[in-house]
Formats: sequence, C-alpha cells, structure tokens
Amino acid sequence: MIFAMDRNNLRDIVRLAPHDSSADLHLFMDFVSGTARDVPDPYYGEAGDFEAVFAMLENGCRNLLDILFRAKSPAG
Repeated sequence: MIFAMDRNNLRDIVRLAPHDSSADLHLFMDFVSGTARDVPDPYYGEAGDFEAVFAMLENGCRNLLDILFRAKSPAG
C-alpha cells in the first residue's frame, strides 16, 4: 500500500508506477477518514499549522491501523 498526502503526489505516483504494479495507491485522508482531501503542507505556516498537521496524521495513522487490523482479523 502506498499513501500519497495530496492529489498531486497521487497523480505522480500513478503516472510513475510500472504498468504491472500490484501496489494499492491511496490518498491518505480518503483511506483513513473517508474524506477526499489533501493533507495540508504547513511549510509556509506557523508552528500551530505543523501541530495541526501532526495531529491529523497521528489520528489518520491510528485509523489506518484499526482498518488494517480489522481486515486481518478472523472476524474481519
């Protein structure tokens, strides 16, 4: 599984992927939260912007782990 943080990155990954690739490509926020949105780039922002993106990614990773563990469990 490959996760892109924004639509531009996802488009580039799809374009560069070998035609026989078996990788699952996803927009990170779409996969973990069901919302088709980009993870914002805090580079030109304030410290609070970095903290907000960190919290978004941390929550998203927790959701991702839950999803993956459910998929691997015998009941899932």
